[in-house]
Amino acid sequence: MDEKCDHCDFEQLQKMYDDLKKEYIDLKKEHNDLKKEYSENFIIQSMDDMKKKYDRLMKSSVPIHKYNLLNEKHTNIIKKTSACVILIENISKLIRGLYNLTYNLDDKRKMNRIETELIIIKELLEEN
Repeated sequence: MDEKCDHCDFEQLQKMYDDLKKEYIDLKKEHNDLKKEYSENFIIQSMDDMKKKYDRLMKSSVPIHKYNLLNEKHTNIIKKTSACVILIENISKLIRGLYNLTYNLDDKRKMNRIETELIIIKELLEEN
């Protein structure tokens, strides 16, 4: 009887061992599958992040040919603004010369008003 119990215990232990071994193999397979899935998800996430960064960069950047055109237009505007300021200064000098030649008080007031407006325009141009 003792021998039967030992044999029963051995079979039971063997069965438990086989079950545990099977469970271990299943868990190991599942673990490998999860690692692979995690790796794929990580790669996909990295690609999504790179795409978002690329899209953001494309939205915030200007192609070089457009930049060059804008830079050229900006330079032309600065030149024209400088020319306008010089023109206004020359007109102001002419008005001051006329002011000294004019004896009519009404004409002098008009010239003062015109010169004041020219000074305001000149200051606005110089600000920008």
